[in-house]
Amino acid sequence: MGKILIAVISCILFSNIQIVAQSTIIETKPTVTIDTIGVYGIKNLIRNTSSKLRVINIWATWCGPCVSEFPDFVKLNSKFRDRNFEWVTISADPPMKQTKVLKFLQKKQAIATNYIFNSEDLYQLIETVDPRWRGMIPYTLIVAPGGRILYAQPGVIDPLEIKGIIEGALR
Repeated sequence: MGKILIAVISCILFSNIQIVAQSTIIETKPTVTIDTIGVYGIKNLIRNTSSKLRVINIWATWCGPCVSEFPDFVKLNSKFRDRNFEWVTISADPPMKQTKVLKFLQKKQAIATNYIFNSEDLYQLIETVDPRWRGMIPYTLIVAPGGRILYAQPGVIDPLEIKGIIEGALR
């Protein structure tokens, strides 16, 4: 009888206790942001004192070729961002267009280090990046740690060529 009573009491006690084991996985999407950058900031980006391979893309929302190649950079970044790699965008849009640029970046899911040049004087931008550059955008640089330029070209990229350069540099 005592064993039955203990069993009944145990059933009553345990039936009223609810143990909830709930694991909640909260996926946070990285936020797309944009900051301004000036001449000194760009010089530091190109010096690349980081340990990461850095791809710098200079573009603008009003530039058709820039907009058309942008998805290729998003794909490359998605492929390499978990490695020793960093994608940096610098918009050549006027600073007052920062909100428009941010909306574009968000729409394209540009999970990168995004900047807008802080001056309307694009000659400053051109001279800072590469004095031999004539100002045609898009303009892409691949900079190894320590500042060695592996690639610097105006015009639309060949994604396979860029992928090959990145893979070779990350080996």
